Amino acid sequence: ATIDIKNMFFMVPLQEQDQERFAFTWESQQYTFTHLPQGFKHSPTLAHHALAQELSLIPPAPGVKVYQYTDDTLVTGNEIARVQTTQTDIIRHLESLDLHIPPEKVQPPSQEVKFLGIWWKGGM
Repeated sequence: ATIDIKNMFFMVPLQEQDQERFAFTWESQQYTFTHLPQGFKHSPTLAHHALAQELSLIPPAPGVKVYQYTDDTLVTGNEIARVQTTQTDIIRHLESLDLHIPPEKVQPPSQEVKFLGIWWKGGM
């Protein structure tokens, strides 16, 4: 099973004291980002860390493993029901944080799923 969070970088807020580091000027007007910007070279690492912290709060069902890369999550295991339960728990938790998870970016438990552009086959 997989989960892909939409616009993850823009969901990670910057602390107020750090926002000045993300200031820029456009047409003589100064602006600053309040959330991680897409083009910042450390945004993937920071987004990965933020999601990892949230995933650590959700214990997977017995026999289920959760793998994560930036804003993509893979939930695996040998029992469909347990994988589905863990996937649902993760989605509910992330949505409670106002993260948007488009239904078309969620793959239910299956013998094959596409994760990080690769088809993974032979397990749930």
